[in-house]
Amino acid sequence: MRYHPRMDLRGGNRALNVASHAILIVLVLAGALLIKPSRERTVIEGFVYSRGEAQQHAPVAGATVTNDWDATTASTDGRGHFRISVPRIAGDEFVVVTVRAGSTESRHRMLGGAARGPLRIVLPEPR
Repeated sequence: MRYHPRMDLRGGNRALNVASHAILIVLVLAGALLIKPSRERTVIEGFVYSRGEAQQHAPVAGATVTNDWDATTASTDGRGHFRISVPRIAGDEFVVVTVRAGSTESRHRMLGGAARGPLRIVLPEPR
């Protein structure tokens, strides 16, 4: 059998090796661009009220609202409204929302995928 440089078994077809490596690099880079981390967000929002006489609840401004999912924190506005955007919470996962106003604290456990409107949190009377 005659020796031919393109058929060298030790190195194989050099042009083919370079082309296959280039294709592999392109595929890896394309895959990296196509696979993006999830940027889906879950919005947790609601209103915080203080317990008053005869079930009259007043909005609580300046309450601190946080969650155990990623520790995002928000403050309530003059209407007692808050809004927190956290990484997606699946339907079978729970998140705990904690509200603090002065010496009063309230915790609320909620299911991530449950259909819901704004939370309505009524703080207990201070002790």
